[in-house]
Amino acid sequence: MAFLRGDIAILGGLALVGVGVASDTAPDFSPLHGFGRSLYILAIAWWLIALLHWAFEMRRSSQKRLIGAEDLRRVAPVSAAPSSGRYDALRRARDEARKAAPPADIRMRVSGNTASEQWRRWLHLYVENMSPTIAKGARIRIRVRPFSPMETDWMWTRAREEVDLVQGSPVAVPIVICDVREPPAPNLPKNLLYRHEHLPIGKWFLTSQGHLNLGKLGELPPGVRYFLDVTLIWSDGSTVQPPLTDWFILDIPSGTQREAEIIHTVGRERF
Repeated sequence: MAFLRGDIAILGGLALVGVGVASDTAPDFSPLHGFGRSLYILAIAWWLIALLHWAFEMRRSSQKRLIGAEDLRRVAPVSAAPSSGRYDALRRARDEARKAAPPADIRMRVSGNTASEQWRRWLHLYVENMSPTIAKGARIRIRVRPFSPMETDWMWTRAREEVDLVQGSPVAVPIVICDVREPPAPNLPKNLLYRHEHLPIGKWFLTSQGHLNLGKLGELPPGVRYFLDVTLIWSDGSTVQPPLTDWFILDIPSGTQREAEIIHTVGRERF
């Protein structure tokens, strides 16, 4: 409908108006005489049709622009989503990266006395991960020979049953505790209400539940050398790793000439 284009419609309407004017001024014997009003009506109709056509075209072009933007918003996420083939490729790449990543490198060491009170001794071990691969859900079990022939589930510091071992963040394992003397009493008048809240002096107790139930879990007589079989279990996030066992000696002297200590040894056969 090229004849309804704006410039052509205007010129066509003007032409009809011009012919109408000529018809009104023509003599009676002219063939155009008497058609002026009809031509005026035809010109107005011509312009109205052209105007409606122009409005329709404008509306259709605006709808095309809106639909295009809407389609982009709606279709783009779908087209950006990976197909099942891409999901499989990403999964394979993830599995290969896990295989290529170095395994967790767990080390156990002695930390010694960590008690802040001068009248208390609390011996700990430290477990640390030397690898960037996280050892997840790490649990620990300890056999204290000859005190117990069976392994005991042991808690980490702050009474946690399992932890994630992250490189650069060693986690402590509380082993035994002892109050070597009474806590000093405060000065007057506070000492009037002071209560001696401490463990039995000179007695060593296992702390398999961390700070919970101190002095109630197992008393170790002094003058005995105990052997600790420390076993660690963890996973790399998908697979449970083989247990790791390390060995330590707990030496509790009978006198006060020297301090109790934990000694790291190279293996059970070297006890």
